Parts: sequence; structure tokens; C-alpha cells
Amino acid sequence: MELNPGYLAIFIAYLVIVVIIGIWGFRRESYSAYAVADHKLGLPLSVGSFFATYISSATVIGFVGYTTLNGAAIFPTYFWGFALGWITLTLVGARLRRLRLRSVPALFEARYGGKALRILSAVVIIVAFAFSVMTQLVAGSLVLEVVVGIPQVTGLLLLGIVLTIYTVLGGLVSVVRTDFLQGGLILLAVVAAAVIVVSQLGGDILTLRPEQTGLHAGSIASNVDIFAFILIAWGGVAAQPYYLHRFFATKDTATARQMIGVGAVFATVAYLAVLLVGLGLPKLLSSEQLGDSAVLHFGMSEGGLLGSLLLIGLICAVQSTVDSALHLAGVYTTEDIVGQLRPGMNDRTRLRTARTVTTVLGVICLAGAVYFVVSGGEFIVTLLNIWLGTLSSALLIPMYATLFWRRATRTGAIASSAGGFVGYFVTLSLVEFGGVALPGHPIFYGFGISLALLLIGTLLTKPEMSSAVRRQFFGASDDNDNDMVMRS
Repeated sequence: MELNPGYLAIFIAYLVIVVIIGIWGFRRESYSAYAVADHKLGLPLSVGSFFATYISSATVIGFVGYTTLNGAAIFPTYFWGFALGWITLTLVGARLRRLRLRSVPALFEARYGGKALRILSAVVIIVAFAFSVMTQLVAGSLVLEVVVGIPQVTGLLLLGIVLTIYTVLGGLVSVVRTDFLQGGLILLAVVAAAVIVVSQLGGDILTLRPEQTGLHAGSIASNVDIFAFILIAWGGVAAQPYYLHRFFATKDTATARQMIGVGAVFATVAYLAVLLVGLGLPKLLSSEQLGDSAVLHFGMSEGGLLGSLLLIGLICAVQSTVDSALHLAGVYTTEDIVGQLRPGMNDRTRLRTARTVTTVLGVICLAGAVYFVVSGGEFIVTLLNIWLGTLSSALLIPMYATLFWRRATRTGAIASSAGGFVGYFVTLSLVEFGGVALPGHPIFYGFGISLALLLIGTLLTKPEMSSAVRRQFFGASDDNDNDMVMRS
């Protein structure tokens, strides 16, 4: 692949800006600012950060590519489940904000006491985030290879190192500010691409080949698969710590309530643009150019402003998810694992620990992404499914039971999380690596085991909940944040 000096210059200039913002954040942060932006995010920054994190490189590259090959099958594969996830998130925004925690795992200790489930859920989230970071880095390196001409492994190393440095320096107070800018650039890029596709095809964009109209295509072979992917996408969004953590950082409950609703409007516009591009590109590109690299080939063929917009938009999509995942993995390791083993850490030690852990995790994820590419991993959505399936199996059921079911017990929640995690990964490993033919999708085993163990563990144990915890989790819903304050 020939190096493109113009796009290379744009890419380097963007990385320089990112590092400068990280340095700005480094010079202004306490641990509270690093972890939750001091609980002061207003609506514009909250919405911008939610949208930028939500529309990742897997969306712009993976979903466009999937649609070019499978057409309308993108709806049951991801879109329907994501919409259910948005609706579910609106149920918990204000409630989580009132608890004023600094991590999602802290929710379990606040409800049940004890540290076992807090540490277990942190491990689950960190594992899921590792696959999230690898997903974005692989997608970003593909962009650099096709558009800029940088070999994929070299691009992986460059992206991984720079984004890890930026995240370690910046923390959430910087992440959300860059997300706001990145969200606008991502939206502009995908809408511009859709407008150009529609202008070139006109009414022909709605003329679909028979293979583009069926719901049973690609990863969907039956209605059972449709149900499986709805579970994966719904649970992956509804239990996604990116978005849940943003609730903790908002300045009040009104902002927490509005963040998802307003952000979902922008996400819907982006998804419609992705759908139009994915349906139209098979008419504009050769069959060899379809799949994950389709939108990149289109941008290269158009060149000029669109090519530049797509390059920056895609890199923004990569960064907005990588920095969020790495940041939260570092914070949760510090807050919910190291902090439980060393409860006497002061603010400065916590901040230093979070940055050190984030660096180590960044290196591990970079190594995993390089291995995926070198070993011949085919599809970005493979990593995406592991990431979302982990959250659906091990976090969704115990977390929402903790928030909404008064009868739920610590034993039930621990069994649910551990059983779902093991059930999903064991069956996934048997199917993907062991060649074992099991009935149904691995998500059914993970989700089903999680739900069954929650019910069994809860019904066999006696609930223990103090009056203070009952007020914090199930008291009157009002907008007075001071009535329900629980710091981790």
C-alpha cells in the first residue's frame, strides 16, 4: 500500500492535538476529576461523550461493511437490540446519579455490603473492556493501512501507544472534552458519506437486490439467532459501563435523565447514515472491496474533503471508545480491586495507581490486537460480540436486579455474575476453538445461567438490607441529590 503524505500529515496533526489536550488534563486533575470529572458534567458534554463513545469504529467500519454484504440483516444483528438498550438505560440514569458513586462495581457493595461481588464485577468489566479496546485498535489500524498507507501492525502500535499516553495523562475531565469534538466530527463524516452515496445513486439506492432484503443473512441463520443477537446487543448497551459511568459524572439527575434520550437522537441519525452507505456501496464498489474496508475504499475513491473527513471521523471513533475503555479499566482496577486491598490510599496515590494500571492495560490490549491481526482474525464484529456478550451474560442480570428487585441477595448476585461469565466463555470457547457443536448460541448459556442462578441464589438465602440502604436504592424518587448520597 502506497503511503499518502497528505492523509499522513492530517493524521499526525490530529494526534498532536490529542496529546496536547491530554497534557492540559494532566496539569489540572485530582483523582476525583480523573475518575468522575468531579460529578460536574453538564448536558452538552454528557451528550457529546455518550454519542462519541457509542458511535465507535465498529459502527462506522464494521456495520457499514456488514451491511454491504448482508443488507437488512444488520437490523436484527445489532440495531434492534441497541434500541432496546437505549430504552433500558433511561430507567437507571437518575437513580445511579443520586448514588454518587465512582464506579459501577461500587454499586454492589453499596447495596449488599462486602467486597466479593464488587471485585468480581470489576474483573468482568476489565475483561470486556480489553476486547473493546482491541476491537477499536484493529479497526483503526485498518483505516491507517487503507487510507494512509501505513502497514496494519505499524498502525496498531502507533495508535495504541499514542492513545494510551493521552488517556493516562487526561482522565475523564479531558476525555469528555475531546469526545464532544470527536462526536461532531464523527457525525459530520458519516452524514457526508451518506449524502454523497445518495446523490450518486438517487432513487436507485432504494432498489435492493433480493439478498439485501432478507433478515436471515450473515450471522443470522434463523429466528433463534435473531433472538440471540438481540440479547447480545441489548445487554451490551444496557450494562455498558461507558454509559453507566457517565451518569455518575453528570451534575444532576435532570442531566442524567436527558443524556441518553438526546444522545440517542444523534445516534439514530448516524445509524440511518450508516445504513444508507452500507446499502448503496455494493452498487458503487467492486465485490472485492466490500466488507470491513468498504467505507475506506469509498473514501479513497472520492478523495478530497470526504476522504479527509472519513479519515478523521474514523480515527475519532477509535479514540473516543479506546480512551473511555482504558480510562474506566484503570479507574475500576484502582477503585474496586487495588483500593479494596489497600483502603488507606490517599488521593495522590490513587491517581498515580490509576495511571500506572491504565498504562499496563494499554500495553496488554495492544499486544492482543497485534496477535488478532497477525493470526489472521477476519472480522471486527468477532471481537465486538465477545465484548458485548460478556456484559450481557455477567453484568446485566445482577446489576438490574440490584437496582430494581428488593428481594435480591448478595449470594444470588454473586452466583449470577460468576455463572454468567463462566457459562458464556466456556460455551464460546467450545464452539469457536474446540469445534464442539452445541445447540443454540453461547449467549443463551451465559444469559440463562446468570438468570437462573440469580433466582436460585436469592430464593435460597435471606435478604439483608438496612433501612439506610433501602432508602438509598428504593426511596422516593425526587431531584434532591442530597437525600441519597452514597460515596464509594
